[in-house]
Amino acid sequence: MKEVLLIMVLSVTVFANEIYTDKNTVWEDAKMISVETNKPITGIFKVFYKNGKSKEEVNYKNGQMDGKIKAWYPTGELMREGQYKDGLLVGIGKQYYNCCKIYYKKASI
Repeated sequence: MKEVLLIMVLSVTVFANEIYTDKNTVWEDAKMISVETNKPITGIFKVFYKNGKSKEEVNYKNGQMDGKIKAWYPTGELMREGQYKDGLLVGIGKQYYNCCKIYYKKASI
């Protein structure tokens, strides 16, 4: 399963923005850094549950969240979503529970 997932990620990387995971990045000085280049990442950061389902997907630009962020429960249901610009929440971030009912909303500052 890991081999299939790795092949899928590598094939997407060739045709789209860089795709990063928790295996090839570190959080340092308030930025997400690529382990391979030691530079802030620009692209999509993805984390998966052991069952292969998506856990989190975050867009980064120069090491900071920039764009959509989504996270899911192990069941595949949406857990939270929001929009970021230069590392700051833009608009309203939403957290869900029990099949997409809004648990809380957080407005940007």
